[in-house]
Amino acid sequence: MFTHFFIARPIFAAVVSLVITIIGAIGYRGLAVNQLPEIAPPTIVVSNASAPAELQVPVVITFDLTTNCDMLMDFHRDFGTKYQGWLDDDGLVTTGWVNLLRYVIGQPAEQVLISVAQKYTWREIWNDEKVRIEFQNALRDALPGASKARTDGREFFTNFQVTVLNPDPVDEGLKEAIIAEQKAIADARAADVAKVARAYRGSVLTAWYLICLLYTSPSPRDRTRSRMPSSA
Repeated sequence: MFTHFFIARPIFAAVVSLVITIIGAIGYRGLAVNQLPEIAPPTIVVSNASAPAELQVPVVITFDLTTNCDMLMDFHRDFGTKYQGWLDDDGLVTTGWVNLLRYVIGQPAEQVLISVAQKYTWREIWNDEKVRIEFQNALRDALPGASKARTDGREFFTNFQVTVLNPDPVDEGLKEAIIAEQKAIADARAADVAKVARAYRGSVLTAWYLICLLYTSPSPRDRTRSRMPSSA
C-alpha cells in the first residue's frame, strides 16, 4: 500500500528521503562515539640481561562480554558495583570501567608480554617478526584463563582477539643509532653489488674484444699464403 503511494508521488518520496537524511546527519553528531575505553598506552617491556633495553609493545585486544542474563547480573553485582564500571549519563565509559578492564585483562596481558620479552634481546624484539607472533600467540592463549581467574572462576569475557603491533625502543637515540647502522650496512651491500656489476661488465667487454680480435686477425695459413710468390 505504502509502496504504491510513494511510487505514484516521486517528488514527495524524494522530499521525505531528503528530510530523513538531514535528520540522520544531525542526530549522528549527537551520538556518543566513545563507547569503548581509550586505547591504553603501549606496555613497556625490558629485554633480557644480555642486551637490556626498554621497548614499547602496542597491543589491541578485543573480546565479548557474556550475554547470559544471570551471569550479567552476577557481573554487575560483584564487579560492576565494586569498580563502578558502567556508562555515565552521556553514554560514555567511566574511569571505573577502564579500571575494571585493566584489572581483569590489562594486567595479565602486561605480565605475559614482560615474561616473553625476557627470552630475547631488544634487537630481536624490535626486528624479528617471529617474536611479535610469539607475543600475540602467548596473549591469545593466556588471556581466557587469566581473566577467568580474576573473576572468581566465572567466564564473563570470551572470544579474545589479539593483535600485537611492531615494538619500538623507548630510547630514541638507540633507535636512531640502529637505523644509521642498518643504513650503513645497506650502503655497503649496494657498493659490493655495484663493484661486482662493474667487474662483470668489464669481463664481458674483454670477452667481446677477444672474440672480435680472433675473427678479424688473419690465420697462420693466410699469412703463409700471402708470402708465397705468384705462379705467374
